[in-house]
Amino acid sequence: MAVMDVVMQVPFIREYLLFTGHLDASRGTMSRHMAKGANLAIIPGGEAEALRTEKGKEAVVLKGRAGFISLALQHGAAIVPTYTFGQVDTFHVSKTFLFSVREWIRMKLKMSIPVFWGQGGGPMPFRVPLSIAIGEPIQVPANPSGAKPDPAVVEEYAARYIAALEMLFDKHKEAAGCGDRTLEVMEVPGHNKSNSKRSQ
Repeated sequence: MAVMDVVMQVPFIREYLLFTGHLDASRGTMSRHMAKGANLAIIPGGEAEALRTEKGKEAVVLKGRAGFISLALQHGAAIVPTYTFGQVDTFHVSKTFLFSVREWIRMKLKMSIPVFWGQGGGPMPFRVPLSIAIGEPIQVPANPSGAKPDPAVVEEYAARYIAALEMLFDKHKEAAGCGDRTLEVMEVPGHNKSNSKRSQ
């Protein structure tokens, strides 16, 4: 499992994460592990999704998050869509308390500070059933040279991944007790703004 590299810089937490098989989510670190044949579990929504989780609302932050697609194409690794039903119901997450400050921290430091609570207003999650759906692997072309893929190809496979995730959600939502819900695919906040700055 890849986690934010900022977290990996915290003493003791870093050692615990390394001991339990985690690694930092920097492109260089993940690329080195993939070059050795490692299979990585990545939560592409990351810190932006953590701030926007809402109880009762199934949503993922994927538009503008294609780095994991690029890595998979670079190393010729299949991309496996997965979704955990019920996860958004484990905690209440505040979207009002100092949200603009926390969003600023997210954009500047690439880390999130979610304000959340569970049973009795404490840190214990609500007791809800969790169901993990695993889709068919999305096969990608072999890339023996390890060259970075063309952006157009990355965009194509990112669209394929989103479509596969939506199909996976719709296929299993009834069995998971989420039949009345739809999956919202959101864009990374500030993504278009940062892209326009780079193009100037």
